[in-house]
Amino acid sequence: MKKKLIPLALLLMMFGSERAFCGYEDDYRAGFNAAEKGNWAVVIAKMQSAINGKSKEGEKLALYGNNFVPYYPHYFLGIALAKTGNCAEGAKELAESERQGAVRSSKYYGTLSQTKNGCGESEPSKPPPDPKLIALTRQAHSEIEAARRAMKSLIDDASSRTTEAWTKDLSFESRRKEIERSIDNAEARLREGEKKGDGGALSGAIDAAKGAASQTEAIRQSALRAQQTLDKNRQDQEARKTRDADLLKQQEAAKLDATRQDAAKQADVLKQQKAEAEKQAQLRDQKAREEQDTDKVRESRELSATVERVSRYARELDRRSLPSEVQTRFDALKASLRRGQQLSVNTASVDSIRQTNRELLVLRDEVGSLLRRVAGKGGVPTPPSEPPAQLYLAATAFLRGDYGSAIKELAAPTFNDRKEMMHALAFRAASYHALYVLGSTEQGPDYLQLAITDVRACRRLDPTFSPNARAFSPRFRNFFVSEKP
Repeated sequence: MKKKLIPLALLLMMFGSERAFCGYEDDYRAGFNAAEKGNWAVVIAKMQSAINGKSKEGEKLALYGNNFVPYYPHYFLGIALAKTGNCAEGAKELAESERQGAVRSSKYYGTLSQTKNGCGESEPSKPPPDPKLIALTRQAHSEIEAARRAMKSLIDDASSRTTEAWTKDLSFESRRKEIERSIDNAEARLREGEKKGDGGALSGAIDAAKGAASQTEAIRQSALRAQQTLDKNRQDQEARKTRDADLLKQQEAAKLDATRQDAAKQADVLKQQKAEAEKQAQLRDQKAREEQDTDKVRESRELSATVERVSRYARELDRRSLPSEVQTRFDALKASLRRGQQLSVNTASVDSIRQTNRELLVLRDEVGSLLRRVAGKGGVPTPPSEPPAQLYLAATAFLRGDYGSAIKELAAPTFNDRKEMMHALAFRAASYHALYVLGSTEQGPDYLQLAITDVRACRRLDPTFSPNARAFSPRFRNFFVSEKP
């Protein structure tokens, strides 16, 4: 079986920890930019969302790069409400901004006072903007942004993975330009809807943006299929050339053999058989060396990635005061880390590289487990979430086709996290299923029945769980969904 290098990004995608984002900051930036353009309906929606996340004014937020702006959501909401005719509510928001005090020393305070005084002399406030229009405006912005992202992905593919397909088929570019015009049309409808408060125009912008995104994905898939066809044709052509060359050599050898005398023919046959045997032995030796080199390259890359992550982890903990029970295991982790950094991949065996990687991951798990028990006490930090060593090692073994090692790693999974247990059962079931499909000659249990047992256990934990398409084969995924919990 041909073994493949495992992309580290795939494992991090499958098991990486979730990151938290500050939603009120993004809402404020969007509202601030909309205020500069006079899109008051958007300002109202975004500033209200920002206030829900954080009401206190005064901090500095990065608008982009090193460009910072003050955080005054009540001020901008009050201005937007006043601009849209709702002076009473606008005056309340301006009064709240003034009460908090940060805006008093800013360039906006004059506008605040003028608008607040003007609202006090105005007619009774008009009804606030229609919430349905605000919701449609948000959705239209979101759909147009999604369409733009899809277009960028299409252009990136065209300049990398599918360049030849785009060169061969000029219709891809013309279709792309049509979609660009559709996105521009959606933006024009959005501007019209915002300006006139027209729900029909906003709905039209949403539909146009959705259609553009769908068409963009269709072009991208068509280009990928076309590129795959071109690549296959090229491979077939090279294969035909190789077969023709081999056939020509065989024909010439046959003609030469036909001209020799019987005794010479027999000697040549024996000589050729000996040479062929030596050649096959050399090929076998070369293949074994190549496989060993490939394993060493893969394992050394995995070790390097582990050393880098654990080094960052160790540097962070070195700055902290740790409890004694944590410090002891942390010292062991640092000692293992030094061995990993000093290990020479040129002279070390694949097994020693793999064992060092395992030792680092297991020690990292132990330190993380101890830290989680005492996290928050005396300034002890909460460790970052990492895929458990047992699950990580099983996943890497499975993805390189070493199904027996994956099963050994998960022989007795001890995960408290339900998601980690589901992934462990999925990888073990897939390993059993692979050995069953390959018709493994190893003496052992019924691999198909073991796979069925693990699939059912996984689906009992979450009936909606579906194996990742980038890690598991279509055959196993079909097998997985066919089994009831």
